[in-house]
Amino acid sequence: MLTQFLAIRLRQATRIISEIGLARTIFVLIGLILISPKIFSLGSEFNSALFLSVTQVFMVLSLQTTRRDKVFLQHLHINKYKLFVCENITMSIPILGILLWHKNFAMVGCAVAAIAAISALRTTIKISSGTFGGAALFPAKAFEWRSSFRLNGIFLILLIALATGFCSYDFVIPAAIVLLNFYSAGVQMQSEPRQFVELYELSPHRFLWAKTATHLLIFALIAFFLLALFAFIHIHLIYAALYLLTISLLIQMFVVFQKYAVYTPNESLQGNIIFVTLIIFGFLIPWLSPLPLLLLVRSYKKAVQNLKIYLDVEN
Repeated sequence: MLTQFLAIRLRQATRIISEIGLARTIFVLIGLILISPKIFSLGSEFNSALFLSVTQVFMVLSLQTTRRDKVFLQHLHINKYKLFVCENITMSIPILGILLWHKNFAMVGCAVAAIAAISALRTTIKISSGTFGGAALFPAKAFEWRSSFRLNGIFLILLIALATGFCSYDFVIPAAIVLLNFYSAGVQMQSEPRQFVELYELSPHRFLWAKTATHLLIFALIAFFLLALFAFIHIHLIYAALYLLTISLLIQMFVVFQKYAVYTPNESLQGNIIFVTLIIFGFLIPWLSPLPLLLLVRSYKKAVQNLKIYLDVEN
């Protein structure tokens, strides 16, 4: 039964790769290989390996405590621990592969042991309220953020806590900003019903900028806290903080544009994460620097054209 279930999971992964595109998937893997030396050049080899290991373990912990299939799996006669270990280790292969490439065998062993221990967790953490002290954390128009925070808010909370706790290391908060970009991109990976779009009663251009402004405001408030802390502790790197904030805002603009470029009511848009990855790589790899701006302009034009189907173009 366990073997059959893992085979099903493998077919699901294959389907996702086919939807994203094999060429794009290979491109991302090559990007990881090209970026890994830059990560290891940011500090000592031990600190870089420790950072990658902690990041991967942290991501596995966030996913393990928010997965929503545990109730379903209780009705199956399979070894759920082995299933979770196999899935979590498979998901960690890119990072573990980078560590092995740089011969950090001890760190790989520690990461695998931590992932195996996390896989034994049976508790699912779900935030039932998006309020603090009776006040809503997110405005009503930011329903994507409300929904995402209820389901995956533990990831955001742990990310901010870890970044704050280890902020004395100059590479921690920049890495947290990269992860925050991925989290914020995930917020926009589900299309809302058509009625939610039509309620705005705006032209495609105005609607797109209204959605972008709301998304950027929430992202900027979170990112500004981390980057202000970073600039205060590492004052000599204040220009790096401003650069990170600028490119992060551009990335999040692209996230909203790309969502509506392929918008179909009530559809999952998980394939967009590959474009977000390309944008981030574009800012990290010098010879890819024109790519982000080209994708930004392309996605904006496609979004406006696509929204004309759902909105009154006369406004």
